[in-house]
Amino acid sequence: MKTIKKQIAILLTAFCLFSFVACGEKKEVSSNNSALAKENVKIVDNMVIITVDSDYFKLDENTVLVDYMTALKNDGALEFTLSKDGMVNSINGQENPADWTKCWMLYSNDVELSNEAWGTVSVDGVTYFSAVLGAESLPIKDGKIYVWEFKSF
Repeated sequence: MKTIKKQIAILLTAFCLFSFVACGEKKEVSSNNSALAKENVKIVDNMVIITVDSDYFKLDENTVLVDYMTALKNDGALEFTLSKDGMVNSINGQENPADWTKCWMLYSNDVELSNEAWGTVSVDGVTYFSAVLGAESLPIKDGKIYVWEFKSF
């Protein structure tokens, strides 16, 4: 009888721990609104322009660009892959070549988190500066624009 109680206690403990971990801080990665998702992504030549909209995706102080891009991906507005080190390796089927003669570069109009260190890009007469962090760690803000450009070196 003691053995059965002990096994039940272990199972209950494991279940509670699993439930606690499963209910931890997980970022919602889909808004289930593909129409609004497509409004937030614009593709022009070798650029992908993403406009952050808190009506589409709930933002908080921990939301980073890759969270937003994942929601866009899940809602069918964007495709992308990450390399093992967290870098964006491809967008919409265009992959960084192994020799890195071209790659996806990230620019933004968020002046707090961008600068001219890796250059600028102009879209519709607006200059965007290179992001100071990668998509997996770049905090995003409502209304800001993030431009991915597939660029030669």
